[in-house]
Amino acid sequence: MYNTRRLLAGFTLTPKGMKKSSPLLRGFTLIESVIVMTITSILLMIFSTYISETVSAWSFVSNQKKLSSSTHSALFKMVKEIKRIKSNASITTYTSTEVEFIDIDDEIVNFSQSGEALVRNNDLLLNNLQTPGGLLISYLDANGGVATGTAEMRVVRIRLSTAKGKGKVVVESAARIRNLE
Repeated sequence: MYNTRRLLAGFTLTPKGMKKSSPLLRGFTLIESVIVMTITSILLMIFSTYISETVSAWSFVSNQKKLSSSTHSALFKMVKEIKRIKSNASITTYTSTEVEFIDIDDEIVNFSQSGEALVRNNDLLLNNLQTPGGLLISYLDANGGVATGTAEMRVVRIRLSTAKGKGKVVVESAARIRNLE
């Protein structure tokens, strides 16, 4: 004699005889379980790829924003200081990667690139400059042409190029020398 109430699939033995089993009492077959797990795995892979790409994009934008902010801040500081040049004759060093001058408070100010760093009087102003060419300084005369000496200089143009990871920022500005001799 059988000690089980389930004799055939889909039927149950009750005191009143055999009855069709309720769909809620039936289990899943092995094939149904494998299909559900496969579909669930595929959906999770698609979802995780989407999340991964979203996080990667957010990380890039966040790093780009920080890089842009620090580069603009350094450029603003350089322009502000160059506007304080005592006179065009007080520019002592003027190359494409360095400028040194005496400001209106008779302080010596030097901006130059050292490796990947922009320095002001040996103090770090900005990191992640491209090498070479992260700092490019040009000196213009009254007509916008290249000045050949300090007596002709009217404008100092600065270009900063920074890069970190896949992000790159290039900013450019100019400062007119206010106190001419």
